[in-house]
Amino acid sequence: MVIVFMIIGSPLTFSGFSFAASSNGTQSQSTISPPPPPTPSSTGGPHPCTNTDKYLWDHTYGKTGTGGEIRLKDIGQCITVTGTVYSSSGGTTEEPDGDLHFTLQLDPQYEKYSNQFDPQCIPHPAGSPACKNIIVEVICHNKIDQSYIQKFGPYCNGVNSILQGEPHQGDKLLVSGRWVTDLDETEPPQHRHASWNEIHPASYIKKIS
Repeated sequence: MVIVFMIIGSPLTFSGFSFAASSNGTQSQSTISPPPPPTPSSTGGPHPCTNTDKYLWDHTYGKTGTGGEIRLKDIGQCITVTGTVYSSSGGTTEEPDGDLHFTLQLDPQYEKYSNQFDPQCIPHPAGSPACKNIIVEVICHNKIDQSYIQKFGPYCNGVNSILQGEPHQGDKLLVSGRWVTDLDETEPPQHRHASWNEIHPASYIKKIS
């Protein structure tokens, strides 16, 4: 079977990285398009998941395990937030599952989408509530380790990353995607992390300053 990659629209470049929604070109996915750039003050927060969100979710590996374990608990909505890329080590991480992983320090109006297990960040000035980070994952961005393909199948077939390049520490971003809790139950108990919140998979990322 021949798989055709189709990029909907022209990638928009923002100082070293760009975004574009990708499709496998089949009839069922021929109408996929990225969500329009929201205006954070009026359309940030929860919203219905787009066709792009649903398509990328279908290609997110291992959402459940063979014994009913849950890796990613779907909270049932997609969100748009703004914030600043935050990482003490310099921004982003390549993971063997192919995901691009970074933390976003949320603007105050979106801090409710984090939880107590998300990575810590530098607090706001004295007298203000502590700031909150959330993990953002861009699927199918990097080369996938063969062990993941053997375990979960070719889950990135027909999907390109929504980004060309990577965001950097300090970039101010608008991010849309599926809001989930990563329970990590598909890993052995001794290797599981705490159940933090994520935007996973991200479907739209725009640098705004």
